[in-house]
Amino acid sequence: MTTRPQDHGNTALALLARAAAGGEAPPRDVIDAVPPDALARATLLAHRRGHDDTATLLLAHLSRRAPDLFARTFPQTITTGDRLRALVRHIRSGAAGRTSLGTRPKAMLRDWIDRATVGDLLLAAIGTAPSLADIIRMVHPRPATPERAALYRWLIGRRTDPATLPADLQALIAFRDNPAGDPPDLPLDLFLPVTQYDTPWQGLAPAQWATIARRLPVADLARRANLLHRKGAFTDPDTLAQAAARLSDPAAIRAAGLGPVRLFALLRALDADAPAALHAAMQTAALAALDAAPATTGAFLLCADASMAMTRRATAARRGAITALHGHEALDLLTAALTRGNRDARLMPFTDTAFDITRPTEGPLPTRAKSLAAVRKGGSNAAIPLMALATMRKTIDTIVLVTANTAWGGTVTDKDAMATAWQRIRAHNPRARLLCLRLRPDMPEPLPLTLPDGPDVLHLTGFSDAVLDRIRDFLAGRDETAYLTGDDATPGGMRG
Repeated sequence: MTTRPQDHGNTALALLARAAAGGEAPPRDVIDAVPPDALARATLLAHRRGHDDTATLLLAHLSRRAPDLFARTFPQTITTGDRLRALVRHIRSGAAGRTSLGTRPKAMLRDWIDRATVGDLLLAAIGTAPSLADIIRMVHPRPATPERAALYRWLIGRRTDPATLPADLQALIAFRDNPAGDPPDLPLDLFLPVTQYDTPWQGLAPAQWATIARRLPVADLARRANLLHRKGAFTDPDTLAQAAARLSDPAAIRAAGLGPVRLFALLRALDADAPAALHAAMQTAALAALDAAPATTGAFLLCADASMAMTRRATAARRGAITALHGHEALDLLTAALTRGNRDARLMPFTDTAFDITRPTEGPLPTRAKSLAAVRKGGSNAAIPLMALATMRKTIDTIVLVTANTAWGGTVTDKDAMATAWQRIRAHNPRARLLCLRLRPDMPEPLPLTLPDGPDVLHLTGFSDAVLDRIRDFLAGRDETAYLTGDDATPGGMRG
């Protein structure tokens, strides 16, 4: 069958939307098949979902296809030195169909450098491939003051009179030579060792760490809570009280863009001997973030994998990483997010058999670990709960099926069992929808997928705040393609 050009375009649009929302690198032929405004929206969608590498790759393609749209999208996407370097890396690698920066990208990079604060530039200078010094040599920024000119010379390693540098940089250099008194008001990462040779000036006193803690943005305060605690910043009662108040402020948490998965991971990783007020504040922050998580209505069922695989980490993060939630902890958070305020929500644990349907535990962060431990055993089969539901003929609006890594199609002898069961459920519930979430995309699937995506079925892998965003879209009946066609202007206001 021959595919019409319009159909091919629509297919490419859907593929690009899925890739941007999921943080994947779409093929170049898919990117080239969509209109430039859709590519700009995909860039902003990837950025909004926290997939910076995908966003910068799409932005690099946009620089080739539509320089004007590139100039409008650049300021919303390139907000840190890391992203600046990533964009240059993608362009010069040839991955976006070009190897030279070109006039418009050079102008945008030059403008970013000229507008950046001293602190932003010093952070941008931490990193290579390319380094900030390489970029400065490529784009030749235009300093507006003698201090700025001296800063650029210093950043590219040229001999510079310290007295001509900006005051913030002079203060940092002086503090590194003699770390006494209050640290300069600069980003925290500038006070952390980059190499083993940077440690002599790192012996800051607790009072100095307290000063740093009071200046930190809320997002950095939450992310660095353990470091600050171990450095003694919270031994000062006023600093602890201020930190707890800021972390307990729902408006501040929303403005910082901290999602429930990130905060729940940080709360889990917080040292047990950290002050009780800090634990309470992080708990409050996690609960506040849940208000933005996807909620359900109507007859909703969460099918929860209770196999031994759920005792493993829910992500591929290394052991000990703060994002290394375990499967049952990810399930706790999903249960809280998806069932809050819905009296018709139910929970069905399963392994290689299905268990009774129950009400989720009350409370904003229900802990299912102990109750699921009673049935936890062996492996799992995602077809089992669907087969049980098909037999029950229950009224169902939405099913979310969560597993660590399971045989989506059943065993070799009944590999179509999942698809067959879902067809029976849909016959009784024509408007029912199914979302299958596989927490460990890095683990190989035992069998090929036998229930493909469709209007009523969506498969997701991984676990992050971006995954919660995609679940929210699915529950709202919103296709991600709407972000790219202008039907939803949320990702960045590309209209006009």
